[in-house]
Amino acid sequence: MTTSGFHSNSAIDPEARRKAPGRRLGSFGGVPASDRMAVRCRLISRLFAVGACLAFAGCVPINRLRIDNSFKGLDAALIGTARSGGVLRVLVVHGMNNHRPGYSDPLFARLAPCLRMHETKGSEVTNSITSNGRLFGYLRMADYAGGRRKMRVYEVTWSPITYRVKLAQFALDQSLTPKRQWLNGMLKSGLMDTALSDAVLYTGSYRKNMQFPIQFGIKRLLDDGVAPRDQVCFITYSLGSYMTFDTLRSLRRASEAGGRFGISRQQVDRLARQTTRIYMLANQLPLLELTELSQPVAAAAPHEAPPTRARLRALLYPAGQPPKLGSPLRDFIGMREPPAGKAPGAKLPLPKRLQIVAFSDPNDLLSFPLEPRNYTNSSPADPVTAANVNIIIAHWSLFGIVSNPAQAHDGWDNDRRAVHLIAFGGKATSRAR
Repeated sequence: MTTSGFHSNSAIDPEARRKAPGRRLGSFGGVPASDRMAVRCRLISRLFAVGACLAFAGCVPINRLRIDNSFKGLDAALIGTARSGGVLRVLVVHGMNNHRPGYSDPLFARLAPCLRMHETKGSEVTNSITSNGRLFGYLRMADYAGGRRKMRVYEVTWSPITYRVKLAQFALDQSLTPKRQWLNGMLKSGLMDTALSDAVLYTGSYRKNMQFPIQFGIKRLLDDGVAPRDQVCFITYSLGSYMTFDTLRSLRRASEAGGRFGISRQQVDRLARQTTRIYMLANQLPLLELTELSQPVAAAAPHEAPPTRARLRALLYPAGQPPKLGSPLRDFIGMREPPAGKAPGAKLPLPKRLQIVAFSDPNDLLSFPLEPRNYTNSSPADPVTAANVNIIIAHWSLFGIVSNPAQAHDGWDNDRRAVHLIAFGGKATSRAR
C-alpha cells in the first residue's frame, strides 16, 4: 500500500504508518496534517462565502405600517391624569405560552423614557396568587413617575396554572422531539404543546382556573381606590385579550348573582367607564369568539355561487337581530352605559371616550384585525373609536417567501415603532408605508 493519495479502505497498513512518521493517516490517506488543514480551511472559506451570498440574497428586509384610523397613546392619557391629579392604571395580561413575572419589563423599559417617566425605586411588589395552597399565578405591581405624571402597572401572570398540566399531558410527545426534524420539532414543541394548548384549555371547563389570576389583578386594581380622576388602560397580548374581557364579563355576571371576590356590579361598570385605552398586541378576539357560537349557520347549497362578504357577515350578524356570535369586548363596552336612572346624555365624572387599538403583523399566523362587529355596542353618548395597526415586526424575510412567525407574534416589546405608537399614538395612513 502506498502512503500517498486517498484511500477508500478504512484499514491502514501499520507498516505504512511506521515508514511515514511525519504523516497522520486516516480518511484523508497520506495527506500531511498541514495540507489537510489547508484543504479544510479552503472548504470552510468557500462554505462561508456561499452562506454569505445566500444570506445576502435570501434575507430580504421587509417593512410595513398601515393604520386605518387615528388614535392617541399613553402620553395623551398621562397629560389628562396629570392635569386632574389622577393616576393612569395599566393592567397587563400575557398571552399563550409560559411566562414569568416581569415579562412586561422590556416593554416598560422602552415606554418609560418615551413618556418622560422612571420606575419609582422600591415600588415593585410581586404577590403570589394562591388558593387552597395551590399556586395560580403572580401579580407584579410597579409605580412610575415623572413630574406630575403617575402610573401604576399591574402585571398579571396566569401561566403557572397551566404549566404543569401541559408538562404532564404532553410528556410522551415531548420525548419524541429529538426524533423530529428540527423545524417540525420546534413547531410541535413550541407552538402546539406549550402555546395553542393554552387556548384549548381556556375554551373548556378549566377556564375558571385561568381566570382567577386576572380576577385577582382586577380586584387589586379596584382595591387601590380608582378615583374619578384616574384613567384605566389595558395592554393585552394574544390570548390574553379574550381572557381579560371574558373575565370582566364573568365578574359582572357573578356580581349580579350575589357577588364574587367582594366586587360589585357597580365597581365593574365604573372600571369599564373609566377605561380610556385598550391596546391589544397580536389580537385573537375574532378567532376565539368562534367559541361563543351556539346557533347553527345555514350550509351552502350545492353549486351555489360564492357569497359576497356582506352576505357572509349577515350569516353571523343578521340585520335587526341579536348577533349569533358573542363578543366579550362588545359586552365590556356595553358596561359603560350610564347607570339606571341617569339620562343617556348626563355628564358622568368619568372619561367618556374609549380607544381600542389592535396591533398585528400580517405575517403572524395567530392574530387578526378588529372589525366594527367586534366592538360596536355603544350609545351615541359614549362614542368608541377603534384602529387597526398593521405593522411588520418580523423585519426579515427568507427569499421573500417566509418570515419568522414566532417573531411576528411575540416581538412587540422590542419593536421601536410599536412602542412609539403605544406611547404617542398614530395617524391614519392612506396606504402602507
